[in-house]
Amino acid sequence: MYTAGVRTSKKFVDFNQAKSILLLLESTTSELSTELLKLTDSLKSQGKSVTVLVYLPRQESINSGHSDIYLVGTNEQDFLQRPKATVVQQLKEKSFDLLLDLTTLQYPFVEYLIMQANASCKCGVKKKGANIYDFAIERSTPPGISTNENSSQKYLENYNQLFFYLKSIQSKDY
Repeated sequence: MYTAGVRTSKKFVDFNQAKSILLLLESTTSELSTELLKLTDSLKSQGKSVTVLVYLPRQESINSGHSDIYLVGTNEQDFLQRPKATVVQQLKEKSFDLLLDLTTLQYPFVEYLIMQANASCKCGVKKKGANIYDFAIERSTPPGISTNENSSQKYLENYNQLFFYLKSIQSKDY
């Protein structure tokens, strides 16, 4: 694991107090789903600043046409599947109250970004061997197990489960 320079103290951020959110997800297509756009619009209507990073594990990066949605592909990673320094630097320039990892599979690229992100609270679905979150949930169907769900249904299910707990838990950490 890439743990050098990563903070070790864990913190929980109450969803209602969070002002800025970074959503991480993966996609096999560069087309933005209507579900993703609805999700970001919903968060924005609640007064949240939302940035979305979509990892394209089988494609090169392209412009999403949206200033707050980044489609990052294989041309932005090194031979160890870590993000290039330019990607990490751009991510570190922003700070977030919440990082929500909605990915369903385990990617070194995404894990490295999570560890390097300047986020007060990092949340996601627990994945084998990855202890990179401040708050993690377990899915009844483990990540990476094939189901009949399409990719947008998978990340929406992850979001809905995380959102339920983030709205339910009250914290004075933040």
